[in-house]
Amino acid sequence: MMRIALALTVLGAALGLAGCGSVEAKGGSSLLYKKPTAYYYEIEKDGKYYVFASNIKATEFLTKGKEPVMTNLICAGPDRKTVCVECDKGDNPEPAARLTRMFFERHPR
Repeated sequence: MMRIALALTVLGAALGLAGCGSVEAKGGSSLLYKKPTAYYYEIEKDGKYYVFASNIKATEFLTKGKEPVMTNLICAGPDRKTVCVECDKGDNPEPAARLTRMFFERHPR
């Protein structure tokens, strides 16, 4: 539990978060939703939704524009936007499946 709180503190400090609402970041992107207990970070940028499990990768994406390995779900999001989901560099499909499931819980079709 302490590790989760520390991770969110690092992300909050990097982005200047004051609450759980939408937060504008460099380049016109915004952090739309964070769920601290599940490592879920959702960002909308350039007409796409980006979903991350790692606060480090989400922060790098917002500050430096560095994209990790992602799975693209074309026209699967609200208003037929593309959803880019962080995935494991290895062969484990479970993290991407969990993030995809969480995204669709927040954005029902």
